[in-house]
Amino acid sequence: MSAGAGIPTAAPTWLGRSGAVARARRTPRQSELVIGAALLALILLAALLAGVLAPVDPARQDPAQLLAAPGTPGHPLGTDHLGRDVLSRLLHGARTDLLIGIGAVIAPLVIGTAVGALAGYLGGWVDAVVMRMVDLVFAFPILVLLIALVFVLEPGVVSILVAIAVIDWVAYARLTRAQVLREKDLDYVLAARVGGLTHRRILVRHVLPNVIAQNVVYAVSDVVLIILAVTTLGFLGLGIPPPAADWGQMIADAQPYVGAQWWLAVIPGAAILITGIALSLLGDGLAARIERR
Repeated sequence: MSAGAGIPTAAPTWLGRSGAVARARRTPRQSELVIGAALLALILLAALLAGVLAPVDPARQDPAQLLAAPGTPGHPLGTDHLGRDVLSRLLHGARTDLLIGIGAVIAPLVIGTAVGALAGYLGGWVDAVVMRMVDLVFAFPILVLLIALVFVLEPGVVSILVAIAVIDWVAYARLTRAQVLREKDLDYVLAARVGGLTHRRILVRHVLPNVIAQNVVYAVSDVVLIILAVTTLGFLGLGIPPPAADWGQMIADAQPYVGAQWWLAVIPGAAILITGIALSLLGDGLAARIERR
């Protein structure tokens, strides 16, 4: 058939409408990615510049300014029961909790991805052993197990990082295994085997690059859960030892004064909520972008 024989020169109306609908559906997800990234960037910037932005040392006590209200000269967000500046503790607490939240996700991501990839690709007894270990960890409430491990290891940054690594790798292992099981039977993997490539090269150079993106997206969302876990440990007195600032410890210290000085608990609670929203928006936006690709 010739180029001009009855072929419409413009797209059908229904196709244009569907394209507009598709663009409209994509826009909110793109907005989530931009808003989440911008909000998280501001939070990270405030945490990194805590030493510059904080009015005073977060551990400094002012007996003359106990439980000062927000707006007090020299204390924009007031002071706590020991006269410590709330804004200073909030900023330094952001640095502490974000550093732990982001740092703690690295070991589980690496370990879980490697173990899950081997289990899914090799199968057999390797897969059976790995999945029994995963099932064993998931048999316990994760937060209870984390609290128990930190209690045994003694509170501190190292104990929290170790406990999270011991527990959290199973989620990445299960996610990676499921993706590798799907990928290893696809045509490109079969072609690589026929081509004589080693199993190691196939797994590392071809399969993992196609599954790692989902793990990174999950890791962004996982940071939210880790920050919540760290603040929960701080609330229970098992987090970062004083006098270091921590959002969970700030909420715990504010408990006796919630009735009159409600802001002492609301301010760090709002910081946790905003950080969680930023990371959730970023994770959802990244997931949507990967799905489109």
